Amino acid sequence: MTADAIANPRSKGRSNCWWGGYRCPPAAWFTAFTDFTQGDSGRQWGLAASLFVSHHRRKHPEGPSAREVFEHLLPETGGAPTVLPAEWTPSERGHVVQRFQFFVLTRWKQFGLVDFDDGVTHNLRAGPQLQVIASRDRHIRALVRARPPRSGRGPHDCALSACLTREGAAERLRITETAVKRHTKAGYLRVVVHDDQVLYPAWQFSPRPDKQVVAGIDVVAPAVPESWSVVAEHYFMAAPRSELSVDGRLLSPGDWLDLGLNPHRVAGILEKYTYDIRR
Repeated sequence: MTADAIANPRSKGRSNCWWGGYRCPPAAWFTAFTDFTQGDSGRQWGLAASLFVSHHRRKHPEGPSAREVFEHLLPETGGAPTVLPAEWTPSERGHVVQRFQFFVLTRWKQFGLVDFDDGVTHNLRAGPQLQVIASRDRHIRALVRARPPRSGRGPHDCALSACLTREGAAERLRITETAVKRHTKAGYLRVVVHDDQVLYPAWQFSPRPDKQVVAGIDVVAPAVPESWSVVAEHYFMAAPRSELSVDGRLLSPGDWLDLGLNPHRVAGILEKYTYDIRR
């Protein structure tokens, strides 16, 4: 079965579609399925899942369930692309959710980002490509080595722990909090709000001692989709992309900006993600 056959909502043979012989889910599910399974975006989501599975395995004797993985990736909607119609029965809902998750995980297994044994529960594990990516990208390497969160759930664990508060940003930049507010209002710092807490994502702060922030924040920040969670933005900025390469080496958007390269290239990639998977 090809990925196109799985994803195409107009496929003649319903047995070839990921949702099976049940009702067709809302259009947002097809868009999300394509994003989760195709090209660079599919690999980014698979990488985020792989990191979550890796951290879960370090805390628990068994792997996470598919439900736990998708609740981590889509915490605002409980792990689903969007709400299913109210008239659907519990059986129909469960069938579509399970098939969506299974086919997405299967695709990530083909990418080498996750692995599992068919028919065995709680045996998800990180795939071999996680270590390959970590060996060439310092952001991913740091996330792999990071201490797993103490809390039992923590859907934004890695992403939130990497963010700075306004006070932390002021200390990092060696300026006052008032100056941080001023730079934020002018568009020179990216800010997000999570649980009524003002946070500054880590990707915009340069790890190099001779720099404070990466170039082009005012260009890139407005292009970040409003529907994205903190974790989606974090992994996008940390994962290497085929569109961003220097001398044959793939760079993550964060590294690309840190090198002072054209921020409009990153903004252009972000502008392709125009739909809202939560609707």
